[in-house]
Amino acid sequence: MAVPAFTTGTALTQADLSYMINAKPLFMAFQTVSQSLTSGASVPITFTTEVIDRYNMHSTSSNTSRVVIGLELGWYRVTGIAHFSTTTSGTGQSVTINKNGSIITGTVKTMFAIGINPTYVTTEAFVQSTISTDYIELVASSGVTTTTLVSGPGASSLYVEFLGT
Repeated sequence: MAVPAFTTGTALTQADLSYMINAKPLFMAFQTVSQSLTSGASVPITFTTEVIDRYNMHSTSSNTSRVVIGLELGWYRVTGIAHFSTTTSGTGQSVTINKNGSIITGTVKTMFAIGINPTYVTTEAFVQSTISTDYIELVASSGVTTTTLVSGPGASSLYVEFLGT
């Protein structure tokens, strides 16, 4: 669905209002299958359970780490959280948001474990989509071999919201 063109002084139509309320690209998914992370390796987090996917930006069966933001060109707010299982005290876990396989500057966030408790790491970015094939991923890495946790409200998740052009 194309973004409606709004003109100053022109009344909004029902279609305009419908777009503003319901149709803008919006995506949220969380992880329901634990994922292994090898020490030192950067691994895209896979998502097979969607909460909402208004523009069919994501597939739950193929390239499940990718969210295609190029379907509607413009700016997006992207928020991701990775939930790492029990780890070694002092070990760092990191997440980034990648666009088309490359780290977006400023999105690398690292948390160092205290004790052997599970660790949550969050990151956020404003991302511009300029071509139809642009995609984003939440990528995790750990200083020790571990897994992601999928139980409870803290499962790894990804939220993508279209802001406009």
